[in-house]
Amino acid sequence: MANIGTGCSISPFDGRDLYFKPEEHGVPLENKGPIKLPWDPINQGGVPCCVSVAVVTCMEILDVQKPPFEQLAVLFHYYNTPKDGITGNVNLSDAFDTAVNTGVCPLKFHNPPFTAAGSVKKPTPEAFAEAKKFCIVKYDQRRRRFGYRRINENDVDDWRTVLSAGMGVAFAFYLTEGYYDIKKENDYVHGNIGGRPSIDHITHAVVAVDYDNTKEALLIRDSKGVDNFKDGHWWLPYSLVRHPRFIADAFTAIKITYND
Repeated sequence: MANIGTGCSISPFDGRDLYFKPEEHGVPLENKGPIKLPWDPINQGGVPCCVSVAVVTCMEILDVQKPPFEQLAVLFHYYNTPKDGITGNVNLSDAFDTAVNTGVCPLKFHNPPFTAAGSVKKPTPEAFAEAKKFCIVKYDQRRRRFGYRRINENDVDDWRTVLSAGMGVAFAFYLTEGYYDIKKENDYVHGNIGGRPSIDHITHAVVAVDYDNTKEALLIRDSKGVDNFKDGHWWLPYSLVRHPRFIADAFTAIKITYND
């Protein structure tokens, strides 16, 4: 796997961002097993759309729990999410805003290849109209809470509570030597970070879909396809979640406008 950029930048801190509050959900901290999707992990190829993959995956995780469900168009989301003017990267905060305000159409309405040309293909008016039906809730009046929230980057209990509630954790982290050491020989566990991550490191976005207290690790769904890692998944030790300079930011989708 080549050491290349993935298209992720760090979300700017916004004092209006609300953090996830475990007490609002009242779920027991219990492992229900991995959150599974009925399709394989996306392979982003050379398209820098890992952030879009992560946000769309969080939406799909909420949707598949109550069939029928839809696979959503990652490249529709990527096309409509603001890019950094210098790097062309996307951050999670802007990406969640796109899922709230523009929505994401089902894959059948926008399914170009994961190529440079596919990433800039303009969706049809029909795709835009369909996307309005598939959004993250901006504000749930009944429950008085927003449809997505930041998560305390270093609080493993918060992450496990989110997963116990049947939600995914989309997060950005710094790529270090440990990421490229995720191999079968290492039981697909992220290795030591090999120094202190800094803003000079590239960031990558993925989704946590399970946790294992015996392994003391989170199961991560990546965007490199099923031919990398173990069927596209790897393990992130709790110790790295707690590391003050490894996780850049983390969010979860709590409620979607469809399939309620």
